[in-house]
Amino acid sequence: MNRKIRLAIVGALFVAALGYLISTAIANTGMYYYTVAEAVALRPELEGRFLRINGEVAPDTIQWDPVGMVLTFEVQEGGHRIPAVYHGARPDTFAAGAPIIVEGRWEASGTLVAEQLLMQCPAHYEPALPNA
Repeated sequence: MNRKIRLAIVGALFVAALGYLISTAIANTGMYYYTVAEAVALRPELEGRFLRINGEVAPDTIQWDPVGMVLTFEVQEGGHRIPAVYHGARPDTFAAGAPIIVEGRWEASGTLVAEQLLMQCPAHYEPALPNA
């Protein structure tokens, strides 16, 4: 095979691999999150897919098993709730009423199996009031 043809093939493969990596990175970081109400309305379409749901931790739904490291709770918004389960360390700021983004897959059972919990602490990021 001609050296120029081999070089062109290697270059094309490199460009294709680089394009794939860039598109994957953009897709993962730019993933849209659903509100609880949106997710409930779109449940048949979202079942089994990886998604992010934004809401708050519903009061009186938190169950923590420190031995098995299993956290079960519900994410709520308005009158809508989604049961969730997370296997891993309980976040320090996890509490009833706390704003949260849950990343995971919605199973056919109706439970959101979380792979990651993103706790939001808006008070830490708001600018201080003048003259405060």
